[in-house]
Amino acid sequence: MSIMGLVIGLVLLTVVVLFVAAPVLRASRLSQVSPSNPQRERVLAYYERVVGAIRDLDEDHALGKIDASAYQRERALWAERGVQALSLLDGMGEDAAPASDLDAQIEDMVAHARLNAVTPKEAAQ
Repeated sequence: MSIMGLVIGLVLLTVVVLFVAAPVLRASRLSQVSPSNPQRERVLAYYERVVGAIRDLDEDHALGKIDASAYQRERALWAERGVQALSLLDGMGEDAAPASDLDAQIEDMVAHARLNAVTPKEAAQ
């Protein structure tokens, strides 16, 4: 092999290694910039579930699986849960509350949602 072939091969190998390693390097840099907040992630996950439930409820109503009165009750309930989650997220600014306070707020929100939950029998009526 000639020297020119070795140099071109080395340059090509370097480019391929950098291309493959770029996502890993980018991910590690992002994780250093934004520290993980497990409470915020839990509330975000709950909010995503609420949005999914509203989407499913809208679809079921559009298909005629749920009557209008049950749809309105359940949609109002899920919308209230979404508002609670968003207000909790708003309260989690840079100076977030201690984990025990956030856990208590989440538990209160879940207890409130369970009290207002529509049972399957009520939804069928």
